[in-house]
Amino acid sequence: MKRPFKNFSINSIFEKFLNGKLHKTFENKLLLMNYFAGITSIEEAKQTYRTWAKQLHPDKGGDAVEFQKMQEEYNSLLLKIQHNRITITPEQTPEKELLDELGKLAKVLIKKQVPQNYLKQKIKTTESSLKRGLFIDLVSFLDGL
Repeated sequence: MKRPFKNFSINSIFEKFLNGKLHKTFENKLLLMNYFAGITSIEEAKQTYRTWAKQLHPDKGGDAVEFQKMQEEYNSLLLKIQHNRITITPEQTPEKELLDELGKLAKVLIKKQVPQNYLKQKIKTTESSLKRGLFIDLVSFLDGL
């Protein structure tokens, strides 16, 4: 007996599904929202869920199939929002925390004219006209911040 699908295997179909057009179509259908279109936060999703649940729940006279579709869409949306939070939020490393603090300190020092006063002293004591011009430009730049 000839096998019409001799190269057929679940793994090959699954790979085609994940890597091919089927995956993109499936992904787009998952992201197509009927009940939660335009929702971007968990709070909005919860509020919208409650509204739809009151209308679609079978105990309230709604259709069980539509209620199930709405619940699946809600769960997909929550996963998507949670994934976006995780990927968007940068990891706070000790190095990044230190750089943030140094940036804040630099702003305070510039506001209090500390580097400008130091550079003004250097302008008076520097003999090189090139360095003096550079210091003057730095003071002007810092004053503009």
